[in-house]
Amino acid sequence: MSLNLKMTATTPEVKLDLDKGLLELKGVSNPENGPDFYEPIISALNTPDFKTKSLVVEMSLVHFNTSSSKCLYDMFSRLKTVSNEGVELTINWNYDSNDEDMLESGQDFSELLDMHFNYKEY
Repeated sequence: MSLNLKMTATTPEVKLDLDKGLLELKGVSNPENGPDFYEPIISALNTPDFKTKSLVVEMSLVHFNTSSSKCLYDMFSRLKTVSNEGVELTINWNYDSNDEDMLESGQDFSELLDMHFNYKEY
């Protein structure tokens, strides 16, 4: 299962390749309808064909709106379930060293869901 969405002014680049065990989100997440945008990602993580042994999630968002925040929470919640089902999960939260708000957003998701995130400045 794979999904590739190009970055736009309001949506992030998304690369999902379950065969390689990789999910990347990069850019701005300010879609007009967050649930519609994130539905294919969350659906892919719910697929019965999800057989990967490990999954690396690379989050490199520079901004996200409130609607995206809820969708990201739902996505991380699904990832937590996948992890509890035996998939080795690594979440890398990449953020601009000058953007303390983005670091705090990652920490908030981590705390709310009781999940480990790796924080990487760029």
